[in-house]
Amino acid sequence: MKKKIQWKDFLMLQVVFLIYSFTSLTQKLASSFLPQNAGSTQELVQQLISWKLILSAGLVVLLLGVYALLWQQVIKRFELSVAYANKAITLLWALVWGIFIFHEEITPGKVIGILLVMDGIYVLNTGEHLEMEDHQDVAEHQETEEHLETADHQDVAEHQEAAGKESTE
Repeated sequence: MKKKIQWKDFLMLQVVFLIYSFTSLTQKLASSFLPQNAGSTQELVQQLISWKLILSAGLVVLLLGVYALLWQQVIKRFELSVAYANKAITLLWALVWGIFIFHEEITPGKVIGILLVMDGIYVLNTGEHLEMEDHQDVAEHQETEEHLETADHQDVAEHQEAAGKESTE
């Protein structure tokens, strides 16, 4: 069941993964509010009841809920294998958030890895279309050959029929 991917559907898929990447961003933010060195259980509980931690964890849950609802719409429009493979785009978003928000280091290995993933996503999304066109070309070629063979057989049959009439006369 191959479906032709529409631009608006592809854009929706990318927006859904952008929203999903926000969950990673808010999870990292929430982790910064977790207790570092709680000595006693009471200190641990007090630190866990931090409004910043509760608010950021709530935001994670909200974003995951929005993502889940939108994901249901996306998988109606895509083959599941294609939709899940596109999820790798979140690696790019994680790199962007890491650099600009958390001031993480960008390395050549990270850049090469992301470029390879992006290339894979491109091949996956365009490869099926090209594959389908190749199959269509092959089918058209086979159909033409079959038509020519049928025409050749008809010509041979007509020639044999004419030769048979001449020999009986």
